[in-house]
Amino acid sequence: MTSKALGPLLLTIAASTAGCATAGTQARAPGEGHLTLTGGGAAHQLKIEGRELYGSRVNVSFLPDGYRGTIDNKHIVDLRPEGEDKILGSVAGGPTELYIEEGPSFLRVRGLYRGRVSSFFLTPNRFQGLVGDCSYTLWTRETEPGYTGGRACGRGAHFARMTLPTAFHERPAQERVAMLTLLLGG
Repeated sequence: MTSKALGPLLLTIAASTAGCATAGTQARAPGEGHLTLTGGGAAHQLKIEGRELYGSRVNVSFLPDGYRGTIDNKHIVDLRPEGEDKILGSVAGGPTELYIEEGPSFLRVRGLYRGRVSSFFLTPNRFQGLVGDCSYTLWTRETEPGYTGGRACGRGAHFARMTLPTAFHERPAQERVAMLTLLLGG
């Protein structure tokens, strides 16, 4: 085949491959109502269903006076909102005291989670900070769903991807903070 004939063929292949790549990206997006964290050989998925948050490691109810349930199928989660900008209680026996600041396009959290200093922020384009034993630097990319980047827990660092469904963004700030810490807190 001549290079003159090869050019249009390559363009056709490239166009059809691009269409497949887009379909694949959409297929990898999580189902509505799922928060996910993948990478480093681990995969965690939490489902938001009404006033419940559950997955293989977490089972928490969002009650009028707090957030209660279990993590890792044995440790108690007992959190309660205080005012508009604080969550107090304990997770797995460790004290939790989180202070929340919310702006038009950010959510910033500082305090203790499971007895460990935690400080993180979330914007539409970035998630960065320390949650429990793990630190994160994640960014959004137009070509991939969710936030991608790095996660370091203990001595190991690896690639990570976090996805947050529309249902997550519709919740009050205190519930979003509880969900993020339960998903990411190690």
